[in-house]
Amino acid sequence: FHMGDKKTRQRDTSGPEEIPSATDPNDETQWSSISGYSAPVRCVVNGRRWANASYSYTYQHVYEFFDFQAALPAQDDHFDVPTNTYCYGEVNRKPLPNMPPAYSFNAELVDTNAKTIEFIREFYDNKTQLMRYDYRAPAISMDPFGTRYA
Repeated sequence: FHMGDKKTRQRDTSGPEEIPSATDPNDETQWSSISGYSAPVRCVVNGRRWANASYSYTYQHVYEFFDFQAALPAQDDHFDVPTNTYCYGEVNRKPLPNMPPAYSFNAELVDTNAKTIEFIREFYDNKTQLMRYDYRAPAISMDPFGTRYA
């Protein structure tokens, strides 16, 4: 509820209670972080999962984020596996899946030396022994003297 410039909330038994405005920096009951005020974020996911061809069940997952930040950290390697990371003696516990006779995928190619990012799509058809590779050529510009720049 809003009453003038003060915010109020309804309690079950004793009527409205005044609470300070969200902009009051001296209020120790408000949620805050070093970067400023934060609000908890809840994500509720409802769905149906098929365990096999004849049995399914519904689910509800609730995720609570108490310090949600809308942007990722500035470093671009935040989710990368660290360089030279591998497991000695790691055994693959699952066999590779059987590939379908035809499939396709999208990929992102990052060239850190040339500072370029390209997107490709590849198609494979084992029955006809054909392959297709779709890509966009890098942008090329040309000055009035005929010099090309990639």
